[in-house]
Amino acid sequence: MIEEKWCHIECEEDCTVEQFLEKWHLPVKRMNQMIQEKKALLDGNRFMVKQNMKGKKLSLLLFEEEEIDFACAPVAAEVLYEDDFVLVVNKPGGIIIHEDDKNKQGTLNNQVAEYYRRTHQKHAVRPVHRLDKQTSGCVMYCKSRWIQPYFDAAMERKDIHRIYLAFVQGLASFKTKDVQLAIGKDRHENGKMRVSKTGKPALTHIRTLKRIPEYNLSVLECVLDTGRTHQIRLHVSSLNLPIINDELYGAARKEIQSMGLCAWKLEWATPFTNQKQCAVASLPDDLKPFAGK
Repeated sequence: MIEEKWCHIECEEDCTVEQFLEKWHLPVKRMNQMIQEKKALLDGNRFMVKQNMKGKKLSLLLFEEEEIDFACAPVAAEVLYEDDFVLVVNKPGGIIIHEDDKNKQGTLNNQVAEYYRRTHQKHAVRPVHRLDKQTSGCVMYCKSRWIQPYFDAAMERKDIHRIYLAFVQGLASFKTKDVQLAIGKDRHENGKMRVSKTGKPALTHIRTLKRIPEYNLSVLECVLDTGRTHQIRLHVSSLNLPIINDELYGAARKEIQSMGLCAWKLEWATPFTNQKQCAVASLPDDLKPFAGK
């Protein structure tokens, strides 16, 4: 439970504070500092990290005020989900997550900064993951620097499930398919990737949701097992089902302006409680008619 800036955790596990913190990727060095500063208490008292915490309440000051570290945009990000730990926003296609210069404009981080400003929240802007410039959909931000390692580890373990919708040219002939093709840099074209035997392993789970013969178009659900650059774009293209309006690997469609790839859904667990959460993106308007039942 979050009360003001404190996080209060009731522990039923038979473990030490140190073991509990390791599980949630909170650094023990930082915990010792918090104990000295009375920013960490066990049943309201100072404690040692080797102390057993079963049946006790651990209180952590995890939500200290920070400066918003990106310039604010004229518009705020569209919020899909928010709690004390994370913010999930809807990224429009055509913008990047952030520039190297935090004072520049035109990025999703600028829109998140503006949302924090409007809602009187004082957080640094911390994206947990990225999307390609033309891809739309869910992007998660972490509100506490002490919780960021938990979400980084969850992303690495694939405990944060990323589910995409791909709108592709052609009629898929399968219900489900696993594409396992290694991906590496294209040495002949800067910024482009390619399927390569010497590349990094990549696995995408694909399911056909819809076929639309009158438009020669299919809608695929794609779940990442790995997170290589341009992975979905390359893997569906390898099936002769290129993503519509993908400038690098796809097929142009005049009746649709958006690139046909959306980070449609995120699923994850809340720190300390393991409560399951989900955020669903808003599709670009020109893709919505093709996604309907």
